Amino acid sequence: MTYFDDLSQYSYLPEEEEDILNVGWLDKDHAFPRGVTSDEFIERLAWLSIYSSVKQTPGIHGCMLCPVAAFGFHIISHEGKSHILGSAEIRVKGNRATYAAPDLLIHYVLTHEYLPPEDFVSGVIMTGMRLHKDRWSLSRGLYWEALNQ
Repeated sequence: MTYFDDLSQYSYLPEEEEDILNVGWLDKDHAFPRGVTSDEFIERLAWLSIYSSVKQTPGIHGCMLCPVAAFGFHIISHEGKSHILGSAEIRVKGNRATYAAPDLLIHYVLTHEYLPPEDFVSGVIMTGMRLHKDRWSLSRGLYWEALNQ
């Protein structure tokens, strides 16, 4: 996956809207902020990753931060349906800007303790979506296994 600095101008795929900023386009060669996020943020980010993804691409990106030996696709499951992460983006409207993030962001937050910018976190929390707490899960598996779940 391509690396972009947080809060840089979005330019990955053609975009209709202007002034979209990047968040969470991580790789192993660049340091990133780490910290703890709230359960509410994680729940809403999980929901966005499943039900509000955009810019679907045909390829699937794995996590460049995980050791090569642990390579596999990241899967988020909700109510019996599995969704492979790494081939779409999410959009979040904060108070100061609209943000583009890879759908792998939920993995980066939970596994690598990535701490997104404050306005992005506020925007995720403000989504106001009705959530089904504790009914989603994040796992890793082979592509063909995820398709057959």
